[in-house]
Amino acid sequence: MSTHNIIDSRTQRNLQSLDLSRGLARGRFQDVDFLVKMRPQNLIETSVFVNQMWEPHIAELIASYLTAPGNIVIDVGANIGASSIPLARKFPDTEFYLFEPHPDIFSDLSEHVMLNRCRNVNISQNAVSNVNGKVPFFAQQNNNSNMGLSSLKMNSDLGDFAVIDVGSIRIDDYFGCEFRDIAIIKIDTQGAELDVLNSASNIIYRHRPIIIFEFESEYFEQTAEVDLVKSALLLFFKERSYKLYCIQREVRFLPVCTLEGYFNGDVLAVPC
Repeated sequence: MSTHNIIDSRTQRNLQSLDLSRGLARGRFQDVDFLVKMRPQNLIETSVFVNQMWEPHIAELIASYLTAPGNIVIDVGANIGASSIPLARKFPDTEFYLFEPHPDIFSDLSEHVMLNRCRNVNISQNAVSNVNGKVPFFAQQNNNSNMGLSSLKMNSDLGDFAVIDVGSIRIDDYFGCEFRDIAIIKIDTQGAELDVLNSASNIIYRHRPIIIFEFESEYFEQTAEVDLVKSALLLFFKERSYKLYCIQREVRFLPVCTLEGYFNGDVLAVPC
């Protein structure tokens, strides 16, 4: 990214006082502005700088379901908050619970919550799986453009990583019975989605939230493994009377998602 794209001609004389390797980008979601840290080598931050939003189709879909004050949104694998923070600013009467285990990403997430004065955002430096306690985590290192590819599961997207121990919680145990109006669960955990869903089984039975999750066949090395996980996902949603639809970026059409054969994309699960 060139200097010309970041500063206007009137500030050329200030270059000696500027560090162009870091700063803030001002994003925009619908009619709301928000701020994120901006480092040109970071994929998500650069996307906010260039396009004003990271994965706007996901945020717009979530926004369409936030129709009542007091709703709760759970964001598992929240990364730096690029989806939930603009939504939290747009919907100040909605409570957001963000889970991010990577220590460096969590530090950025914490800073973004403070930068944007999001009093309706609660953050937790934990992974979500079907166990409580410490679990091994494959953490992308700072030289990767998208550290959000980190995961509890070894997968093909991992670049330079370190294995660290992180805290893990179950959604059912974290929220218990006292919470009401859990409207949406968003899951982006690079192959560990089934464990997250199993950890929220009671919440899903009780609240019937909209669920958005990612599935990538390539995250599973063996055909038998991917078939097993797909079968378990389909059974999970069938037992709870949910229907699955494929979320497409540029098309306002969500075809039914059967998970037959190869699949790489985002899925909308709707109670019926």
